Amino acid sequence: MASAALIDLFYCEKLTVPQYVKVKFKLLSFGDWTKKIIDKREHWNHGTFNQSFCVHLEYYLGTALTNLKREDLNGFWCDGIAQHYISKKDLNDKRKIETIAWLGKSGQVVYQMTIYLGKYALRRCARGTDMLDCIPDMEATDWIEINPKERTIAIHLK
Repeated sequence: MASAALIDLFYCEKLTVPQYVKVKFKLLSFGDWTKKIIDKREHWNHGTFNQSFCVHLEYYLGTALTNLKREDLNGFWCDGIAQHYISKKDLNDKRKIETIAWLGKSGQVVYQMTIYLGKYALRRCARGTDMLDCIPDMEATDWIEINPKERTIAIHLK
């Protein structure tokens, strides 16, 4: 009965990103059968905001953070970006993805992450194709805005 209630909550459109992530991980604790439910909800957009994109962005971000040359960011790295369900309508209307990332010197501090979609990324989302080539060059730093005091990070895709 608890799993059924959690599944209903998982499909609720009113959850914030941190709430969604907590419900998702709690649902996973009920066993392997819950992976099918999560996959059904999250993998409608195989080519856009998916696990592969999050892993690539994590890698590019980690390298770019070392290139920022800011004293307050020495030793910062990224240990993950939460992937979650986003409707096509939200992507088109908001033109951004709000999620969480684990950053910092330990890589374990939770940051509110906003990924702004440029024209190229929006086209990719509309077509349902991957956005890997929408991530700017890791040697550049102008696509990252980070505020360690407020624990926020903004990423600007092509």
